[in-house]
Amino acid sequence: MQSIDLHREIQRADDIKKHRVALTANYTKPDSMSEESFNAQKQQTYWVYKELSQTEEYNTDTILLSELQFFKRNNQKHRGEQIEINLIEHQWHSYNKQIIVFAFSPKDILQNENGEEVLKKPKYKIITRGFRYDMLKRVFNGINYAILETTPTTQAQRNQHNEVNAKVQKLKDMVNELNRLHADNEPMFVHYKLDTRARIEHFFAQARAECGNTLALEENITRERTNLKYNSNRWLSNRPNTDDGYNFRGRGLLHITGRGSIEQGRNEGYTGFNQRVTNPLYGGLQNRDFVNNANNRDSLANNGLEALLAGIYVWKTLISRETRTHLYDIANAQDSISPTPTGVANIPNLSNNLRLISQRINGGNNGLSNRQDSLNHIRTQRIFDDFE
Repeated sequence: MQSIDLHREIQRADDIKKHRVALTANYTKPDSMSEESFNAQKQQTYWVYKELSQTEEYNTDTILLSELQFFKRNNQKHRGEQIEINLIEHQWHSYNKQIIVFAFSPKDILQNENGEEVLKKPKYKIITRGFRYDMLKRVFNGINYAILETTPTTQAQRNQHNEVNAKVQKLKDMVNELNRLHADNEPMFVHYKLDTRARIEHFFAQARAECGNTLALEENITRERTNLKYNSNRWLSNRPNTDDGYNFRGRGLLHITGRGSIEQGRNEGYTGFNQRVTNPLYGGLQNRDFVNNANNRDSLANNGLEALLAGIYVWKTLISRETRTHLYDIANAQDSISPTPTGVANIPNLSNNLRLISQRINGGNNGLSNRQDSLNHIRTQRIFDDFE
């Protein structure tokens, strides 16, 4: 077996939407095998599955067959080159679920040292409607996840272990919030305008550029340097001869920066955020003062949910000065190759949509190459290909 193809379709019956997917096992026929034998072998394909939450990971290298459930038809284990799955039977309305479907033939079953039946590196497909932890893990691929598979023996190792654990929990909190159902039974990622592959790719490309691939949810810069860097920037509305630069340094998934204002054409920063989070959409942040309370500001870096919501605020609020459209609409628009802006080192195949979004989030062309690299990483790795 070479691979498994996934075919998505939505059928309607009696005005009730039914979600179905069909999966096909692809085999390569050996020259020495007859067509009849080859077809008979394909019909010996078994289909099994494992249901997990979106924040769980599953090691698919070696799997105990007893951990998996067989798809059945008429109370018999389903066999065949193809299988159709009615996802309603698997509570597909829950966006917090992933289904890993495996295909194998009897000759693929091995025994481990305990005499248990196992599959080694079987072919599989993940079926999901929402965000998964492994997606965000691949976006922020600079985190040393492997350290969690070791046992720390020194204080330094324990500190590293705790730091990575905290970042993993933040990513999982983001996944849970994105998949959470709103009162209208739509997942929150729809309300957050992260409902198409293009929007998701652009949003997380910006997040990866702002936070780096290690998920630094707070700008790492000294008080003196921050004040020097930001207090002279009138666009940020920081006050001269104060600690505004440091107090309102970048935090959250898209690094809200600056005291800000609500004046048209100015950076909204923490002031705009403070006024707009009264919207019920930001339920976890209501009745909080992010301008005058340092602990509240710090929570935008220390809490995964709040870091996400701070990023969503930027994503949903800011409008391009060039096109006068929202960033999420720019992300969804037809894209083109943009000339590299004047004063910037040449950037091959610069996305014009990325350029427009970056200029509004970052206030200029600084770091534009890094943002394009982040978008390239996400697309090359096909991280969000499960979204349309």
